[in-house]
Amino acid sequence: MIFIGILLCLNLFSTSIGWGNLQWPFSIQITAGDTTEFIYGRVWMDGVTNQPGQGAGITAEVGYGPQGSTPDSTWTWVAADYNTDVGNNDEYKQTLTVNTVGNYDYTYRYQYIGDTDWYIASERGTLTVNEQPPPTVNVTFQVDMQNQTVSENGVHLAGSFQGWDPGATEMTDPDLDEVYTVTLELTANDYHEFKYVNGNAWGSDESVP
Repeated sequence: MIFIGILLCLNLFSTSIGWGNLQWPFSIQITAGDTTEFIYGRVWMDGVTNQPGQGAGITAEVGYGPQGSTPDSTWTWVAADYNTDVGNNDEYKQTLTVNTVGNYDYTYRYQYIGDTDWYIASERGTLTVNEQPPPTVNVTFQVDMQNQTVSENGVHLAGSFQGWDPGATEMTDPDLDEVYTVTLELTANDYHEFKYVNGNAWGSDESVP
């Protein structure tokens, strides 16, 4: 009795792309809702990218997903634009806009028309998305010094917003009406305490009833 074994090999990964990468940058920080700088990737396919200009039939995408995850369909992908030829490679570029605070990985993937799979670059970049800073407003402080002898060290403002330093924030009287002013950018919808100082040291600050 003779047994004949037949081994059937299936190619489960089908891509015509010969090589592709994440070129740079490899680390980006933005605030939520902002757009990154351009992210670049390069791709090579024999007989396609070594021709002048953009190689026909190639799609390039840059995408991001949770840090440490595998680049797949759960990532967010954005089509990249052809940038230039670099030797036999085509270079692509694109930005990302991320609205959710967190840490992410990003990379490039490439596909040739008719292929069923993507060529995913082995390099990973790190994207850190920080919270938006709180809104601010301009606040103008004024103090009338008409009935005071102004110190030779001037008039200052001290407060919780600048570390209660009596000599750090000088007030001025540009129109010489003896009303001293200063305008500061402070966090909106926040509680601030302050005192006016006739001079630049404690002991000459106002007495609040």
